[in-house]
Amino acid sequence: MPKITETLDYRWPSRGDRLLRSKNGRGHVVFSNHGGRHAEIWMGYMRAGDKLIDAFMNEPRGAQGELIYPILFCYRHALEMALKWMISRYGDKPPKADHNLWQQWSAVLEIIGGVGHDRDDGVEAAGKLIKEMHDADRSSETFRYAVNKDRALLRLPDGPIDLKNLKDVMKALSNFFDGLDAGLDELTSYNDEYYP
Repeated sequence: MPKITETLDYRWPSRGDRLLRSKNGRGHVVFSNHGGRHAEIWMGYMRAGDKLIDAFMNEPRGAQGELIYPILFCYRHALEMALKWMISRYGDKPPKADHNLWQQWSAVLEIIGGVGHDRDDGVEAAGKLIKEMHDADRSSETFRYAVNKDRALLRLPDGPIDLKNLKDVMKALSNFFDGLDAGLDELTSYNDEYYP
């Protein structure tokens, strides 16, 4: 009887395959082993969401639907990691080990308020956007799974989603968190230098 792989027109896993094989040169990547990894994860998921939207725009009409889940998951996870970065780097205690964006945002607001920042329109707008994402996926399951732990279908937002707008607004949130990080870092450095 012939092997199943002999009749296939596409690649099949073989015994010598390794997913995380070491390689040097073009096409390799090295994981970071420092405190900045958290920020790299945040930025990586943000970029992945952007690139998936670009890929979505180039896909044939019928194949596009499956990309919406990783797009939204990447953006949601990027927000979660940005919030946890702010909390872990500038807060008094580590972020909670959960996926509640709204609680994490509340902790970031305490940090911002605690260092003298006034709540401006940008902060308020960012909070509304984070609340919108939190309400769409409160447990970080909705964009990853079809059903919850009780096997009930997870509800998704109704109606079409404007992906160009999604990408644009997520870029604005990314800029907000970049600026917040830079501002808090500068303030922390100033305080450390002048108030040891």
